[in-house]
Amino acid sequence: MSKKDLILVGGGGHCNACLDVLGLLNLYNVVGIIEKNSFKLEKLHNVSIFKDQETEKLSKIYRNFLITIGKIGKSKIRETKYNELSSLDIEIVSLISPTAYVSTSAEIAEGVNIMHQALININVKIGKNTIINSQSLVEHDSSIGSHCHISTGVKINGGVKIGNNTFIGSGTVVHEGITIGNNVIVGAGSIIDRNLSNDTKYC
Repeated sequence: MSKKDLILVGGGGHCNACLDVLGLLNLYNVVGIIEKNSFKLEKLHNVSIFKDQETEKLSKIYRNFLITIGKIGKSKIRETKYNELSSLDIEIVSLISPTAYVSTSAEIAEGVNIMHQALININVKIGKNTIINSQSLVEHDSSIGSHCHISTGVKINGGVKIGNNTFIGSGTVVHEGITIGNNVIVGAGSIIDRNLSNDTKYC
């Protein structure tokens, strides 16, 4: 089967991790990386760099785009770029590592990144443009909103509900049945045993 051409959006650290997953999948031919207009390099990882201002032109040539921008705290760069790309006639692809486990009953929306050794269990729902990072667990009947980042090694127990644009720091444990609102920041290594309302910072 021939590989599909793919444009990556964002050339930082999360891009490096996504390239590693793409190498294992061996499904795509990465033809370019879109970076901000001020970016100086012409190539990254031996892949051509295109400027942000060229995005619309590229959308008329290539069909498949993968958002490889990370998300730290309340940063909305990844969300903004998703919304810009959504206005174009392209496919925003999801990326699922072959070393991850995703239940056949899980619902995975557009543009999600599920990284190495993540485990997505039965009846889980993950919203658009969310990152489930390496070795994270999302247990049965939990739901995670759009534009979130569930960082490395997070443990989300059963029946948890997480809103949109929320960041859960590495190594956090979220107890069963907890609700976490929109725009929440949870610091690394936290133990969440109570509900967190919108716009909360828990460190």
